[in-house]
Formats: sequence, C-alpha cells, structure tokens
Amino acid sequence: MNAENVAGASETEHVLMARETPVHVWTAGAAPAPAVVFIHGAGTDHHMFDRQIPAVLAAGFRTVRWDVGGHGLSKPMPRSFTIPDAAADLATVLDQLDVQQVHLVGQSMGGNIAQEFVRTSPGRVSGMVVIGSACHTLPVSRTSRWVLRASNAVFVLWPYKQLKHAMTRGGAVSTQGQRYLADVFDSMDRGDFLHVWRAMTRCLDPDPAHRVPAPLLLILGEKDATGDVAGTMRAWADRDRAPLHVIPGAGHVANIDRSEEVNRLMIDFLLTLDGREER
Repeated sequence: MNAENVAGASETEHVLMARETPVHVWTAGAAPAPAVVFIHGAGTDHHMFDRQIPAVLAAGFRTVRWDVGGHGLSKPMPRSFTIPDAAADLATVLDQLDVQQVHLVGQSMGGNIAQEFVRTSPGRVSGMVVIGSACHTLPVSRTSRWVLRASNAVFVLWPYKQLKHAMTRGGAVSTQGQRYLADVFDSMDRGDFLHVWRAMTRCLDPDPAHRVPAPLLLILGEKDATGDVAGTMRAWADRDRAPLHVIPGAGHVANIDRSEEVNRLMIDFLLTLDGREER
C-alpha cells in the first residue's frame, strides 16, 4: 500500500511477520541507494521520523521505518519484549525486505535497539546515528541500577494519565513535539507501556571492552532531562571517540523539536560515510 506522510514523501507499507506479531514497515526509494533504517523510541511509533524521511530521500538515500512490536500498528505486544528481541525482529524484517547493508538512526529506545543490532550483526551496519539514548554497555553504578529497577514499581503506582502527561511535557520542548507525544502515548495502553519500560530497565549490559563497530554520530537535545541520558551520552562520546552534537533548545525528541538542524547533521554524516560531499 502506498501512502504519503505529512511532508508528502511517497512510501510503501508492508505487513511482515516477526515472531508472532504482524510488523508494519514503510519503505521509500530503491536500491542501489543506501538504506537508512529509522527506529523510534519507547511508546511512540514510526511517525517520530515524519520530518526526517523527505530530507533523507532528497539526499539520495532510501528509507525504512517501522513500528516496533507492540507499538503503533504492530500489535499485539509480543509475549516476550526485550531489547535483544526487538533487534532480532529488525533483522527478520530487513531480511524479508532483502535489505542487507544499512545505516541505523535510533531515538531513545531505538538507540538501544540499534546498539544491540550492531553488536549482533556488525557487518550489516555502515553507520549509526543515535538521538537521545543512553549507552547500555557503559559501566553502571549499583545506585543507578537500583533506581532503574525501582522505577518499574513507581510507574505501576503512578496514575497513567498523569504519567503520560509527565512524559509528554518532559519529552519535548516544541508544541509539535508535545502534540505528537500526547497523541501517541494515548494510543498505547498502560500494560503495554509497562511491558516496554521493564525491557528498557533490563537492557543494561556493561562491557568495558566494547566499542561500536561502525562510524557513530551522537545527537543530544540541550534540554533533554530524561534519566541520565545527557551524562551517559557524553561518557559514550568520550569512550568511542564519537562526535556529540548538542542541539540548542531541543528536548528528548530533538529530531522533532529542531528537525532542520538534526537533519543537516545526520545527512552530512551519512553523505560523508558514502564518500559524497557534505551539503
């Protein structure tokens, strides 16, 4: 099925199977153009990247974006939802699309899925862009680990309407970002959100020797106060000697709050990897 997103880019929708869940995927462009795969954050959906798709296509890439299992149109929630599960689902989806070599773009949870994908399939990843996501292979203090685990109990007790409001206000600075988050969080029920959140708190896998085996670009919103994302992204940049760009005036969803600046950074990075000149 063909569809057009808010910016008018024509995409084809696919419904594929990954484990027991029908997974909805949208593609645009065609081989041999390099493929850029977008992975959204927890509780959101593929519309997270509406403002990136037209710009990436215009730069000469093809695009793949999907609703991760249990999110958006990819329902029901799989019985097992972990970050490694989601990375394996992505591999299954790409195999069915016959897309082998990719650039990955992950926001928040999508960045964690990208990290796991590149660990298990390093030869398939030509480059990786991570927006507002902690590095789950960095060392974690006992206190930080306890706080993450305790957050599961806190979220169970927190009235869901208030929790969604807090996530919306804390996730975006811009009106468009807050409107998107409010709408998408309303479409996910409490049980599914808690299932995903538990997966996020359990994806920590410290590995002092690990380095991302692909060129890496890190992007952080100046006003991103989500957990310790800001601190861990800075430590990650130091560990992997990767460029970290802090986007002025942007929150956790920097690619929505300040889409033009994020698009420029991302596309310049990807063009350089493909041996083309920056714009």
